[in-house]
Formats: sequence, structure tokens, C-alpha cells
Amino acid sequence: MSVLTGESRSPFTRGQLPVAVLVAAVAVAVYANTLSHQFLNYDDPWQITQNPYIRSLSRANLWHILTRPISNLWLPTTTLSYALDYWLWGLDHRGFHLTNVLLHAGCSVLVFLLGCRLCGGRFWPALAAILFAVHPVHVEAVAWLSARKDLLSVGFLLLAVLAFFRWRTGARAAWVWYGFSLLAFLVSSRAKPTADVLPLLLVCLVVVWPEPSEGRGRRVGGPKWLLGGTLPFFLLAAAMSFADWYLARTFGYMTSGAAPPTNRVALLSLAYWRYLLLLVLPAHLSPQYRIAPPEGLLEPTVLAGAVLLAATAGLAAWALARRHPAGGSLAWYLVSVLPVCGLLPIIVPSPVADRYLYLPSVGACIFAAWALKALADRLGRTGRTAVVLSLVVVSVTFAAKTWRRNQVWRTSEALWSSVLAADPLNYNAHTNLAASLYERGDLEGAREHYQRAADLAPGLLHVYRSLGSLALAQGDLQGARYWLEKALSEPAAHVLTAAMVRQTLALAHYQLGTVDQSEDDLPSAVANYEKACTLSESPDPRALMAAARVRLLLGQVGRAYDYLSEVARLLGEGSPELGASVEPTRQTLAELLPLVAGRMKRAADRVTVARAATAGGKPDVAEKYLRQALLEQPDSVEAAVLLGTLLREAGRTGEARAVVDRALALSPQDQQLLSERAHLPAGQNQVPGSSETPGQGRPGDAPPTNRTSGPGP
Repeated sequence: MSVLTGESRSPFTRGQLPVAVLVAAVAVAVYANTLSHQFLNYDDPWQITQNPYIRSLSRANLWHILTRPISNLWLPTTTLSYALDYWLWGLDHRGFHLTNVLLHAGCSVLVFLLGCRLCGGRFWPALAAILFAVHPVHVEAVAWLSARKDLLSVGFLLLAVLAFFRWRTGARAAWVWYGFSLLAFLVSSRAKPTADVLPLLLVCLVVVWPEPSEGRGRRVGGPKWLLGGTLPFFLLAAAMSFADWYLARTFGYMTSGAAPPTNRVALLSLAYWRYLLLLVLPAHLSPQYRIAPPEGLLEPTVLAGAVLLAATAGLAAWALARRHPAGGSLAWYLVSVLPVCGLLPIIVPSPVADRYLYLPSVGACIFAAWALKALADRLGRTGRTAVVLSLVVVSVTFAAKTWRRNQVWRTSEALWSSVLAADPLNYNAHTNLAASLYERGDLEGAREHYQRAADLAPGLLHVYRSLGSLALAQGDLQGARYWLEKALSEPAAHVLTAAMVRQTLALAHYQLGTVDQSEDDLPSAVANYEKACTLSESPDPRALMAAARVRLLLGQVGRAYDYLSEVARLLGEGSPELGASVEPTRQTLAELLPLVAGRMKRAADRVTVARAATAGGKPDVAEKYLRQALLEQPDSVEAAVLLGTLLREAGRTGEARAVVDRALALSPQDQQLLSERAHLPAGQNQVPGSSETPGQGRPGDAPPTNRTSGPGP
């Protein structure tokens, strides 16, 4: 039953649900072996494992995810999905991969539903959905956790399309469907900006599908309806595209200079040719294709791509003009594949990537099913059987290839080793393989691959910086200085964005400061540490602490205090920039802050020192600074609660009760104080084993408060 009739109140019509379950089961089965895959060093660190904003669903983190870019990208849908995974599984990679597999299964079911709307029936749409579910070109999008943006974007985009045409039928609660379609489009766009082509897809599909009547005499088709129905989608797409353009320009992701139009056309044709090959013959797949820029329009692959592009566009236009069912799926493929063919001036490692086909392949698979259906109808019963068997064989072959291809993505070493086996000159693969070997402790293997990458692509600043870091780890200070100074002196080359250059330079300065300090060149060391702080987009606690240490060694206590105060501020605010280094930072701060205690002028500073001392396992130091804080600011609730907790956990409940009761006299309604008081017994003040007597405070306590009743000193 077509959704255009407006008769169905369920997402599935009769007979569709069992088929949808079958499609989902096939998608899950073919990717089941990815559940044991590890996190990779290919974007997974900054998106997942080292992303501080997914570690908690706190209000502050959620607000940051929804309103601010993270690692220079504003993709709140994707980041929220990682945060939910972390909430469910922690950093268990199996849970994250399970989410990816389920998302792919959901997308496959939605492809089936869209195919039912475009082709009619259930059999051929089911084959289209299964072809989508098992196609090897989708391995990158499913097996790679950082490519989840493609799964989320396509899933919500398909929901938006189906809801839009549910509204178009005039079904019950039609405007609810329209609002849901707009919302799904927004969510899809914030998973990946390629979803911004949705308004064009809607126009193409509206042209193909006949104008329906909602059954009450009012028709919802025609040019006026088309403009009014899709205009909000165009406006939303324009707003999201502008936001993405602004961020790309701000963070240096735009390519510099205007490429000649002939080069742009040649690259477009070449990329189109490669994408068609990947869809029809998914052989020699790779996470990164090294595609040399075409030298002109007369190269054979460029000409072939141009001819195929013109043929596809012509066939789509012809089908749309006649409202032929093939027009919608062909237009879907064409509209969604062109933006990823190098048209946009965005810095990317390669103009061709397997994951870029996740959205275009929806139209390609549905068109393939329709074309085979048309062929089978012409060939009769025998021909129909042959066509179906051929498609089954292709699907089984694709499924087997996908199952094998999944293993390439199981670990970082396996991934980059497979790339180098097919393309030994891929400098980026050498770099990433070196990083994985370094993490495993194979320093010599890491050095070999970093050196190979530097030889293949001069000007890779992050490779020079990595070679310096490796030399430093091996105790080769002279080698470390050579590579780090090389990273700081040479111009950046290749696909480094402005943000990546700043990050690389900041790390190089920090590590060069370590070399200087090891060689007792303290003025140079502090200069490099401070330069690292300046270049970092957000405060770098490591550089701040290092600069403070050197300032202390130089006898510059005031400057050291400034740096340590900044670190203390980050700790007090629970700044995500600290990541997993919170406890080590607290311990180091507990060691250094007492050295500059004479500079502390506020009770809040002393509370910060006390927190750090507590985390560093020095309760006596913490108690000293908390009592000083209460002398300076008797109404400091934070100091009173911390001191009360510290004393209670040490078994000194009488002292703890005295501290909390004095604070309650000044702030009787404070919930933190009341909560801490509830943990304390209401009995005598004398503590077994303590020399404290009623009415006698400890040195440094605030003066007793006059009371008419109740416990107190």
C-alpha cells in the first residue's frame, strides 16, 4: 500500500513488517564480526576516547555539545550519540560498535520503506534494501566508529522524507508529520552537513509522485504547494549551510585560492567515475584513496566520468519530465553524490571516500532494483527467475566480501597495514601506522614509518613533531631538538588546516621546552612553555604546570602563582580540557601550590589548594588550608563542607560537627551543609581517642557562635 493513499496509520503496511525484520537481520548478521573491533587512531581519539564532553550527561556538557563546535566541528547529533553510548557502556568498544550496527540496520529498513513508495510492492524494494545492507562500500561507514555521522545523517534524512510524504497525503495529524519531518531534517543536518541536500531531494521526489488528494476535496499538489511545502526546508538548509561555511572559514578548513574551473570540472568528472566503479565493482577498497589531481579534461578517466555524468543527468531529467519512477532514485543519486565529488572548497584528505557513498547509494540501490524489475517484466517468467537469481548471487557475494572487509578495521595496525600493502607510498598511512606502533611500545618501528612519511611528503609538521617526540622518549635530546625546531621553522604543507597547524606548533613548543629544561636552559624552556600556552586554542594544563615549575626554579614565585591559579581555576570548574588528567593534575598542584602559598590572598585559593591536597593524598595539608580559609571567610560553605567531610572520614566526628554547626549558624538553609550535618551523629562532642573537650576548639578554628541549644563547641 502506498503512503500516498493516506490509508495506513502504521509505518508498515500489511506484509511489510516481516520483510523489514528480515532486512534488519541481514544487516546485523553481515556486520556482527565488527563488535569485537577496537577503537582506532583514525579520528576516534578526538571524537570518542579523548573527548571530555561525552564523559557526562551534565547540563554543562549537554549545553556545550548543542551550542558549540567540538574539535572545530558542530555536529551535536553525532556527539550526543557518543555521550549516550558512554553513559551506557563506558569506553567499552563493543557497545559503541553495537550502536553502529543497529543504526545501519535501521537505515536498511528505511531504504526498504522508501523503495516501497518509489517502486511499489515489497519484493523488489526488499532486494534493494538487502543490496544496501550488504554492499561492501558501506564497511567504512559501519565498522569505523568515527563515521557514525553518516549513519545518523542518512537515517534521520530518510525519516524526514517519509514523514514529509506522510504529511503530503493529508493523513491524520498531518501537520505533526510535517513538524517531525523538519525536526528530523535538522537532526540529520547536525549529524553531517551533507544532509543539507534534502530540499532538492524532496523536489525531485514530488515531481515523480503524482499529486495526491487528502480525501476531503482539497488537493495538496501544484507549484504553489511545492513552494510552500518545501520552502521551510530550503530556509533551514541555508541556515545550516551558512553555519558550516562560517565554521570552516573560521577554523581554516576552506581551501586557499580559487582553482581554475577546468581543474574543478576535471576533478568532478574523475571523482564521479571512481564512485560509479565503487558502486558497481567494489574492488580495491581503501580508507584513503590517493588520487592525483587530473592534468586536464582529456584524460581518459576524466572523459569517461564526464560522459557518464552527462548520461546520468540526461536520463534523470528525461525520467523526471515524464514522472517516471526511475527519475526519483536517479535524481537522488545525482543530487547527493555531486557535493562529495570535489565541488566544495573544503580541505579533505581525498575527494573520494567509501563513506561518502552512504547517502547516494540509497538512490543507486533503489534504481538498480527498479531497473532489474523492469528487465524481469520484459523477459517473462524464465527471465524473471534468472534476474532474481543473479541479484541473489550478487548480494551473497557482496555479503561475503563485506564480512571479510570488516576485519581490516579491527585494529589501527591492521587498518594501516592493509592500506600500505596496496599503496606503499601513502604517507598518511605511514604516519598513522607509526602512531599505533608508538602506542604499542614499538619505538623503532614507529620511527621507521615516521621517517618514511617525512621522506614521502616534506612539510608535514605533525610528522616532524612526532619524530621529535619519539627522539625525546628515547632520550635523544639532540635528535629531538632537530625535529622539533624543523617543525617550528618549516612552512606547513599538504592538507593541514589552520587549527591543526596551531595544535602541532603548540605541542612542538611544549616538547622543545622539555628539551630545554633537560639541558638546564631554563629561560628558553619557560619561553617555549609560554608559547605553547599562547598557541593552544584552550588552556593547556600541562604547559601551564611546566611553566610554573620553571618559574619556581627561577625564583619567580609571582609568575608561577599566576599559572597555578589558572590550573586551579580549570580544576574548580571541572574544565573538560583536563580530560583524563584530572587526578594527576590535582596531585601535582598539591605539591606546587604550597610553595607559593604566600601569594594566596583569597579563601577560594586556599580551598583549591585543599582540594588538590586531598586528591593527592595529603589530608593534613588540606585541613591546614581549609582552616585558614574559614578564618579569612567564616561563611565559606565550600570550605566548611570540605573540612567537615575530611574530619568525619578521619573519625573526628566531634570536630566535624563543630565546623558544620558554626557554618549552619551563618547559613542555616544551605543544602550542602544540611546534607553533611545529616551524616554526623547528634551525640556527645567527645570523640573516642581524641583529646578534644567540649567548648575547646582547635587552633585556627573560627570563634564559637552563641547558641541557646544544640551541639556545639
